[in-house]
Amino acid sequence: MSLSVWVRIRLPVSIFVVGTALSIALGVSARQEIARSAQAHFDAAALDLARKVEARFDDYIAVLIGLRARFNTSDPVTRSDFRDYVAGLNLSRAYPGFQAVNYAPLVAAGERQSFEEQVRGDASLDTGVAPASPSSRPESAPPTTR
Repeated sequence: MSLSVWVRIRLPVSIFVVGTALSIALGVSARQEIARSAQAHFDAAALDLARKVEARFDDYIAVLIGLRARFNTSDPVTRSDFRDYVAGLNLSRAYPGFQAVNYAPLVAAGERQSFEEQVRGDASLDTGVAPASPSSRPESAPPTTR
């Protein structure tokens, strides 16, 4: 009868307990593996996005360095030279983050009136020089708009 009790009660209970323990252990392990996999996927996506953003910033910085280099030449840069250079960059399509790129030459206070006359004579400009009132500063860099 003791063998019969073992086979009838204890063996099924033992199998149930061992099976339950293994199921719980495998469930915890699977959950940890899924969490690790999800974290690795997130980290890879975040790193990829960060690299893309950094590359895009590098592109914009390269444009700004190119603009600076254009002004560091020995030849003076005119508004039309600047306009042609910027048009060649095709900023609106290639670099949509640029909202505006302006040309503002350094103008001495004594040359402001002749500069304003020159700007008003430029047919490509709809408006004039800003600010409209003369400044008390010895020189200014008035932006011209088109």
